[in-house]
Amino acid sequence: EIVRRDASGNFAAGTITADLTGDVSGNVSGTASNVTGVVAAANGGTGVANSNTITLGGDLVTAGAFSTTLTSTAATNVTLPTTGTLATLDGTETLSNKTLSSNTVATTQAASDNSTAVATTAYVDGALSTSNTLTSANIFVGNASNVATGVALGGDASIDNTGSLTVNTVGGSTAANIATGEALANSATSSNTASEIVRRDASGNFAAGTITADLTGNVTGNVSGTASNVTGVVTAANGGTGVANSNTITLGGDLVTAGAFSTTLTSTAATNVTLPTTGTLATLDGTETLSNKTLSSNTVATTQAASDNSTAVATTAYVDGALSTSNTLTSANIFVGNASNVATGVALGGDASIDNTGSLTVNTVGGSTAANIATGEALANSATSSNTASEIVRRDASGNFAAGTITADLTGNVTGNVSGTASNVTGVVT
Repeated sequence: EIVRRDASGNFAAGTITADLTGDVSGNVSGTASNVTGVVAAANGGTGVANSNTITLGGDLVTAGAFSTTLTSTAATNVTLPTTGTLATLDGTETLSNKTLSSNTVATTQAASDNSTAVATTAYVDGALSTSNTLTSANIFVGNASNVATGVALGGDASIDNTGSLTVNTVGGSTAANIATGEALANSATSSNTASEIVRRDASGNFAAGTITADLTGNVTGNVSGTASNVTGVVTAANGGTGVANSNTITLGGDLVTAGAFSTTLTSTAATNVTLPTTGTLATLDGTETLSNKTLSSNTVATTQAASDNSTAVATTAYVDGALSTSNTLTSANIFVGNASNVATGVALGGDASIDNTGSLTVNTVGGSTAANIATGEALANSATSSNTASEIVRRDASGNFAAGTITADLTGNVTGNVSGTASNVTGVVT
């Protein structure tokens, strides 16, 4: 495996074949003729080069190849925990599994600090006070950035600071005009009542005094007046022909029209049609609802404009055009479902790109460029246990590797000659 230091810069190995520059911790075998300095207590010395006395109630063991300094500013008596790492007063450290007592205090951060700093009750109360501040008679509305923002209610309504909303206009009509119109509409009647709006009764009728207007349609009842003022054709029931021309009307049975409207049958050539026995006739171009109909295979319709999106019949040309439009996609873009669940054409971004043949290229992974990843892959695959310049170290099958000079602290056993000062040597020298 490739050698990778841990968070403290250390790593473990079997046998390292190399010269060593640094401190050695552990049992050392070799010649001691080159060792000078202060002999450690384990080797019969004091372990310190001064006149002070060290009194130990038990073993004092330091771990880690770093110097340890205990500084006292006065007579000092502290009780150490039995295990764990000590915290400092002002260092940046992570505390875990701690319970803060009721008299624990902290620094109140500046308003809107928005960090991982501890919030005091003063900070929280200030934040809540600020977030609840709103001008009298204003309301909170989410702005374009999705943030609740105080604004004055405008448009068709207003509101006071008790929450009472007043509608001032609707569609441009004032509230006063709307109230007047509502009263008139609700008092409308089919009776002949002065100054009231006419409302037909359940049969569609209404009563009135005198209606001054021209009338187109049929009159049922007695007509008074002079014949010189009568226009139109006298109906068959009154002895007339029912039509104002010289053509002959031949009836195989009664012809009855219902409804107080004129009926015109127009022929553009010799005409012979068979009427259904019941129902309403459809026109060629009128807007009507057909029900219970089967369209024959040669039925055609008008092709609507693209994206018509109505209840109009879709022809095959409309469908084919819609499918063609939905398949339109900018070169090298892809379809992705957007937040409204609609397939939307976008350019592929982020860690990769794609061309219009569908070939995807990874450009970055976790912030590393493809070039750096390829270089790292090549270096990792060429790692070796041999002492090869510029190559990554890889242990052999026994966990060993060779190197030139290694500059580091070493925890373990050293076989060979050791040079240096004894003040940096711990363990038993054999």
